[in-house]
Formats: sequence, C-alpha cells, structure tokens
Amino acid sequence: MRDRLRLVAVAGTLLGLGVMVAAAVRASSYIPFLDSEPPCVRSSGGCPADLDAALRGLWWQAGAGGVLVLVGVVLVVVALPHRAREGSRLAQHPVVHAVAAGVTSVPLMVVGSYPALLLLFTGGAHGLPALAAGAWLGQAAALAALDRRLGRADASPRGTAVGGLIVSALGIGATLGVLLLDGAPLGFWALLLTDGITVALGVLLVRLASDPWPVDPRGRLRRGAAVCAALAVGPLGVVALVADQDRDPVPPAASRPIPAPPSLEPPVPVPAPPPPAPTAAPEPAPVAADDPCGSGDLSFTVTGIDGAMGARATSIVARNVGAVPCWVEGQPVVALVQGGRPLTLTVEPGRTPSGDPAPVRRVGLAPGGAAYALLTWRSYGGWADQETPQSMTVALTAAAQAVPVQVADGSPAPFDIADGGTWAVAPWAPPWN
Repeated sequence: MRDRLRLVAVAGTLLGLGVMVAAAVRASSYIPFLDSEPPCVRSSGGCPADLDAALRGLWWQAGAGGVLVLVGVVLVVVALPHRAREGSRLAQHPVVHAVAAGVTSVPLMVVGSYPALLLLFTGGAHGLPALAAGAWLGQAAALAALDRRLGRADASPRGTAVGGLIVSALGIGATLGVLLLDGAPLGFWALLLTDGITVALGVLLVRLASDPWPVDPRGRLRRGAAVCAALAVGPLGVVALVADQDRDPVPPAASRPIPAPPSLEPPVPVPAPPPPAPTAAPEPAPVAADDPCGSGDLSFTVTGIDGAMGARATSIVARNVGAVPCWVEGQPVVALVQGGRPLTLTVEPGRTPSGDPAPVRRVGLAPGGAAYALLTWRSYGGWADQETPQSMTVALTAAAQAVPVQVADGSPAPFDIADGGTWAVAPWAPPWN
C-alpha cells in the first residue's frame, strides 16, 4: 500500500512540475526576447487579443502546478516509513556532516543553473516558480541521500526526508531572497555561497538539536552555545556577501547582469531636477482658427531627447499639414509600445520648460505651423529595456484615433523608461523659442 501511494505521489509531483514548466514555456511565446515582437506573432495561431490577460492566466496555471507539487511531496513523506532505521554505524560529527552538505549543494546548483537560466530567459518571471520548486526538490533529495550516509544511524526515512526538505527550502529561499531584495542580481558565485552557507548551517542546526544532548551541564552549555552561534552566523554571512557585492566597482557593459524581467516592479528613481530651461523668447502672435484639428490634419514627430542629471525631456511636435488653420487644446494621449505591447506608465501633469505648471489653452496652427507637448521623465537606467525597439502613438483626445509618432533617434529604444514607470505629459503649447 505504501509503495503504491509513494508511486502516485511521485507522479503527482512530477505532473505539478510539468504544469509549471508548461506555463513558463507558454509565457515565452507572449514575451519579446531580443526581438521587436512576441514570438506568437509569427505562429500560425497568432497572439491572444489581450496579452496581459493571457499572462495572468498562466500565473494561475503555475499556481495550480505548485499546489500539485506540494500535495505530492506531502504524500511522499506520509508514504515513507516513520520508524528509525536500524544500524550499528556511528554518525559522523555534525560539523563534518554540515560541511559535506554545503559543499554538495554547490555543484548541484551549478548543474541546475543552465536549464534554470534558459527557463528564466524565455519564460521571464513565469519560470521562477518552476525553477524554485525544481531546485528545492532536487537539493532536498541530495541532502536526504547524504544524511543516510553521514547522519544519525537511528534516524527514520521520514525524518530524513522532512529534514532535507526544510533545509533545502531554507537554502533556496535565502538565495532567492538575496537575489530579489538586493535590487540587482549578485554575482553567480555569491549566490552559490549563499545557498551553500545556508544549507550547511541548516544541517548543523538539525544535527545539534536532534543528536542526544550531553548529560553533564558543561556539555549542555557548549551544545547550546553552538546552536546560538550557528543561528547568528547565517544572517551575518549573507549580509557580508551582499555588502561585499555593494562595494564592488561597476562591471563593464559586456559583463553586466541581465536586468530584471519587466513583470517585476522597478524601484522609484532618485528625484532629479529638470533639464535647464531653454532661453526665453517672445511668444509668437496667436493664430486665429475656427475648427479643431483632426488626426489627418497633423503630423507628429519627436525631434530629440535632452538629458541632465538623470532627467529626460523631449517634445511631441504637432504640425499642421492641411491647407487651412485649425486648433489643438489640452493634454494629448501618448502611448509607448515596446515589443508589440504598450508599456503601463503612470501619467502625471506636465510642466513648462521653466518648471511652472503648464496651463491648458487653445493653440491655433496656421498651415505649416506647429504646437508642442513637453514630455518629461527620469531615467530608469539599467531597469529600462534599451534593446527591444520602441514606437510611440499619440491621440488628440481619449476618444480620437491614435496615430504613429515619428521619433528622430538612431537608437531602437530612445526612451529609457521601464514598464510601470512614471512620466509627465504637458498640454499643447505654442513654440517656446
């Protein structure tokens, strides 16, 4: 009966892992990767009408796979014998056992890093659950096997499995926590050391707590001091690794780590003053116009981007290409598209080049005349994807048709802003100089 339950549990665990991997693989067809559009555009079935909704649905699929994995693991543990194994061998010293466990975790992580990187690069954040679950189970199995060789001779298979699962979860959790909470990826070997140190200390704590305690008071005091030292060394070691990485100089561009996936929320950029205001000039005489401009009456361009101290500014130029005067008024609706998907950006009220609140006014355009909408944001640096090509559209109102904007810039992604960022769009204004 136990063997049948164990077989069903293992099958359920593998099925759960497969469901999570399938979610990551499916997500890879919806996420641009070193290309201007998602791979699903080139497939026979095409892309879903709402890519964001499709990606949210894949998170539910990954969660369902995670539930299957957890249920399978619980059933595997239940199916294992709970009686202590019999044997006459003596357990290795707890320190020897802990060092062996920490050293064993390093090659396991190295071997598993190659499929893990492939899964993360293609599936983005959707590959993280499958990666974490696979690393947790693989490392737990290795720790349980090592415990049967070096651990207590009277330990039960069930206890050995539970201990391996707990220690492995601590190691993987510490590694992911350092990677995500540090705000930027650490060096590869630093992450391996984080897992190895955590695993070694976890095994040491389990052995110190589960091995028979000495009878004499001095022995008990030494054992308690060893447990407290192990509890203190772990956090201090991880903090030292992070601090050491923070002191390292900025690596060259060729060796910088790949930025975090766009589905992760970027940090709030450091405030910086706006670019210097252009030299003031007398405002041209207003143009009399009776009719509003339509999208077909105008051409839209972005002529260049100015930057100073982390701030960015450019102007969307609306030029009257018709034969009669017309007018524009209010804040345009600007959308930035990257990799076939509009970026989700928070729009704030824009300002004039001098930094004052920009008033809303009607701007008349003679044939050939132009109006300007100032666009400002703060650089998001390495968090912005500056390789996948961008395109911009603008609409005169929320109900008007969006038309393309010609961006006169040689780079594929001139706007160094990340998904989830903030920029300010000012209302239409006459030329400033």
